[in-house]
Amino acid sequence: GTMFSVTLPLKGEVPTDLPTLPDPGLKGRRHLSIMRDLAMRQCLHGYCSDLGVEGMSLCDPLAVAGELEHGEYDYVLVDGQLDSMLLETVTGAVQRLPGDHRPRMVLVTPLGDERDLAELEAQGWAAVLHKPVRRPTLRRALIAASDPHATMAGLLEDEAPSVPIDTRVLLVEDNVFNQKVASRLLETLGCAVTVAEHGQQALDTLEERSFDLVLMDCQMPVMDGLEATRRIRQLDGERAAVPIIAMTANVLGEHRDACLTAGMDDFASKPVNKKILREIVTHWVRERRGRLDRLDPRAVAPKTLA
Repeated sequence: GTMFSVTLPLKGEVPTDLPTLPDPGLKGRRHLSIMRDLAMRQCLHGYCSDLGVEGMSLCDPLAVAGELEHGEYDYVLVDGQLDSMLLETVTGAVQRLPGDHRPRMVLVTPLGDERDLAELEAQGWAAVLHKPVRRPTLRRALIAASDPHATMAGLLEDEAPSVPIDTRVLLVEDNVFNQKVASRLLETLGCAVTVAEHGQQALDTLEERSFDLVLMDCQMPVMDGLEATRRIRQLDGERAAVPIIAMTANVLGEHRDACLTAGMDDFASKPVNKKILREIVTHWVRERRGRLDRLDPRAVAPKTLA
C-alpha cells in the first residue's frame, strides 16, 4: 500500500521529423470503418481524424450497403476477424458501386494473421493493416492504398530480411498461451517449431536433435532458463554453440547481465513483436550457418543426431 514518487530533471528535445497533422496527402478524404470492437472503432476513428480523414464508424457489417448508398467514401476499413459471409457482404457492397465512386478497401487483421496476398487482391482488397494499429502505419497504408497501381505486397509495412529456409527453432516456454503466440509467429516466418515446457525438457531435446536457434523463457518450473543455458553451453560439439535468445519482459540491468553471463546471445522482449522477432531469428540463424559453413559446408542444415 506504500506509494513513492520521484522527480527526474530530464532535458528533452522536440523531434524535428514528426509528420504534419493533418496529413496534406490525406486531408479531406473520408473513411467508413466497420469494427465490432468499440475500442478499435474509437482508435481508428481518432487516428483517421488526426490525419485529416473524417468519416463514420459502424459495428454492424450489414449496415454498410445502406451507408455507401448515402455517402461517398475514399476508404473502407474492415475488421478482418469478421466471419467469411460478413466479409463477403462488405466486399460485395463496395464492388457494386460504380468504379469512379468505389472506395479502397483495407483489411485490419490481428498480428500473425498471414493471408494469401494474391487471393486478397483478387477479392478487391487494397491493403492489409496489422494490429496493434499505429498512426504511422495507418497513414502509410492509406497513402499507399490511394495508388491504384500499387500491389498488395507494396502496401504492407517495411519488410525485414527473410528468415533462411528450413530454420528449426526450439521454443522453451512453460506458459501455454505464450507457446501458441510465439509458435504461430515463428511459423508465419517459415520456421519449424519444437516446444519444450522447461529447461530440462530443452536439454533432453537438444541431446537428440540439433536446432538453428533456441528461444528461451527465463522463469520456468523444473529448470529455469538461466540454468538451462549454462548446461547447454556444457554440451559436446556444435550443440553447445547454438544461439540462445532470452524471451523476457525484463531486459535491463542485473537481469540482462545475468542472461549474458549464463551464455545467452540476445533478447526478445515480451510481448513478442513479429518484426523484431524476424530480425533476431534472421541474424542469428545466418550467423550460425555462416560459422558452420566455414567449418564444414555440409554441416549447415540441422540434422537429427544419432
